[in-house]
Amino acid sequence: MLENEKFNTSQKDRVLKLVSRELESSSKRDDQVLSDIKRIKEKIGLDDVNIEKNKIEFPDLTIPKDGLILGKSIANSDISKPNTTNNIVEYLKEDGKQKKENKKASMPVFMPSSNLTSFLKAYNQHPILKYTCHLIDSEDVIEVINQKCKVESYQFQKHLELIINAFNSFKKEHFIDTKIVNLILVYLTGESFTKKIKTWSTDNVKVNWSSQELIIWSQENMSAIPNPGLNIARNQRNKGFVFPGFRSNIHNKRIRSFSELVLHFKNLFHLKGDNSLLSIIKNINQKNNWNDIVDFNINKIDFDVKLFKENIELFTDVDGLKKGYINILNLILESSSNGVKPIVNLTFTNVNNQIVFSIHHINTIITKKSANDFASRLGESHINIIKNLNGICSLYLKAEFKYEEFYEINLWDKETRKEKKIDSFKGVEHILKF
Repeated sequence: MLENEKFNTSQKDRVLKLVSRELESSSKRDDQVLSDIKRIKEKIGLDDVNIEKNKIEFPDLTIPKDGLILGKSIANSDISKPNTTNNIVEYLKEDGKQKKENKKASMPVFMPSSNLTSFLKAYNQHPILKYTCHLIDSEDVIEVINQKCKVESYQFQKHLELIINAFNSFKKEHFIDTKIVNLILVYLTGESFTKKIKTWSTDNVKVNWSSQELIIWSQENMSAIPNPGLNIARNQRNKGFVFPGFRSNIHNKRIRSFSELVLHFKNLFHLKGDNSLLSIIKNINQKNNWNDIVDFNINKIDFDVKLFKENIELFTDVDGLKKGYINILNLILESSSNGVKPIVNLTFTNVNNQIVFSIHHINTIITKKSANDFASRLGESHINIIKNLNGICSLYLKAEFKYEEFYEINLWDKETRKEKKIDSFKGVEHILKF
């Protein structure tokens, strides 16, 4: 435009001023974006030096005199003040607003699965907290709880206070994933830090350790254990707290008692013999009627299902893993065309202490993108998969692309995403490494 002879000096000057104004506005937007990123990283405890130096701090839970357990962020209004030390709550609020304003939210910060695994394993083995995910089936255990509660006979509210105090101390010693800590908070207290979540797990369970019904039951059943094992249930002649119940999304079983609820909670983070990934996957496939439209190759040997004690054990976010699996299967179904029934091999193995879950679509290739395009510009489907699996596992892809080219791509790990050429490969395989 500036070189156009039909433009006079005044018009050219006007063009320059307009361009200058646009560039200045763009520069300010870029600066604002960088400032926002820096501020968010500071609030969630991330820096470029060491992620472990600034752990996310959650407010301590408090126990009001009325016996109902609430988080300090819920009980006290000062949590909403800008100068509060509970930065994570402010971040979660801002993050929620951002997601409403922008459905295509940016990629999350990479979280290694080791953080989640170590946290859940330590929770499962904690001398006090483990009885929120195990049944109490020993008089010796009850005696230890009573000693710690400084009572002669079991009192539920004293036990609950012991659990809350133990969790307040425990969470300060571990790097905590926000999704998991909210799960535990709602399970223990009935409230999340955002106060918007009142139920826990994909089953939307309302019953929790602080439920009004459970507290009333404990007052009417003094000295009774709410989550007894078979021996204690016989001794106390009480099956524990029971409620109308719900059907579990994990194994499609009815949960009617608090003992069953405690085991259901444990199944949300511990894959093992009686809560195997194989049984969970089969339940998902059946629930979605996928067995009719997908040819699954599932061999028990490929899931390391041998003797009961030799099954793979893994502490992880089972709900998040289920969501990731469903995302990948939906992607497979979307990519299948011309009435071709997808053939999918599923394996879950432990090789050299590396647990790997493979979802391998045999009869397909990637034709819409080159490997370079795939690595540099992920589609919305894979972004959603990554968001569900972040902190649970690293994600890799092996695939045949058009023109008989074969590549492996690190879709989501701590390294920069890039394609790596391999000799040959059949189909498209999503590889989840824990």
